[in-house]
Amino acid sequence: MIKVFHSSLMTNSEEAYKIWLQENPYGFVVNLLKSAKGTNRQSDRVMTCVHKANCHTINGDEKSAFTTNAYFKCCSTSQEEVEAKAQLITGLTSLRQCTKCFTKGCA
Repeated sequence: MIKVFHSSLMTNSEEAYKIWLQENPYGFVVNLLKSAKGTNRQSDRVMTCVHKANCHTINGDEKSAFTTNAYFKCCSTSQEEVEAKAQLITGLTSLRQCTKCFTKGCA
C-alpha cells in the first residue's frame, strides 16, 4: 500500500510521515518534487530518488520540512510499488537510487 505525504494534500504531513517511518523501518521512500507533472523533466530525473526508510537524508530528528517545502514523499513497504507510483507521477522510466542506501548501506 502506497502512502503519500504532501503538505498540500494532508494536514500534519510532517508528523504523519515521521510516524510512518517509525512504523515501517524496512520500507522505501521516494523523494519527489511537488512540481512533478508526469512529463519526464530534467529536474525530476535529477531530484527524484529512492531511499530506504532508515536513510538519514530523508529521516532525521535534526531536520524538518521533509514534506512541506518543495518536496513530497511516496512511501511503501514494497520497493516495486513505490517506484511504479513515482514513475507515474514523474513520467520517468527509471529512478535514481540513493547511493548511501543501496551501495554503502544505511545504518
